[in-house]
Amino acid sequence: MSSFLNVSENGNVGIGTGTTEPAAKLQVSGGAIMPAAGDSENSGILFPKDPFGGGGDRAWIRYYARSGEATTFEIGTSDNTDDHIALMASGNVGIGTTTPGAKLDVAGTIRATGLDISGSLSLPGSDLTILNLPDARTSPPGSDLETVVVDKATGKLYMQ
Repeated sequence: MSSFLNVSENGNVGIGTGTTEPAAKLQVSGGAIMPAAGDSENSGILFPKDPFGGGGDRAWIRYYARSGEATTFEIGTSDNTDDHIALMASGNVGIGTTTPGAKLDVAGTIRATGLDISGSLSLPGSDLTILNLPDARTSPPGSDLETVVVDKATGKLYMQ
């Protein structure tokens, strides 16, 4: 007779592991782990609250329907409902927003060590300032170009 549930002396639990000693606190073989779907605290995978002594810190992984078949797979960390990451079925990723409107939608400041744009660049409602261009090609060659500013109001490009 096969054993479907094993509890080892060290407290590890094996489901479907046969007579094999479970290698982790919970090991499942021959099947899936299926948490409840939904966007409530009682759904998905919920990590312990305030594990590092904070106040109201939470982390979770959830899968839920927003409406009809429009679903969200959500990985969240927060001490309020606005601080999390959302991965959408559309392929859009939101950081600081639950409704990303582009492939990457960040509600906040972005810092990057590089930026490679192979299409168009749109900056609605703001000017563009690019600082410290050490590898910029300048005319005449050898001139010192450190800043490029695009004035959104006038459409003029200023190089300094």
